[in-house]
Amino acid sequence: MKLGDVIRNIRLENQLSQDKFAKLIGTTQQTLSRWENNIHLPTLIDGLKMSRALQISLDELFGDVDLKEYL
Repeated sequence: MKLGDVIRNIRLENQLSQDKFAKLIGTTQQTLSRWENNIHLPTLIDGLKMSRALQISLDELFGDVDLKEYL
C-alpha cells in the first residue's frame, strides 16, 4: 500500500477531516493533501507528529506501507 493511502485511511478511521488533522499535526490541509495523493512524502518528524496525535506507534501508522515503492 502506498504511504498516502495509509495516511488517508488512518485519518478517516479517526473521523478527521484533512483540515482538522492538518491543524492537529501542525501543517496545512494542502500539505496533507499532497501526502495523501502521493505527490510529496512526509518527513520523519511529520510521521512522529501524526503518530503522537493519533496515539499510535510509527509501526501502526506506517506498517502497511510497501517500501519497494520508495527504494
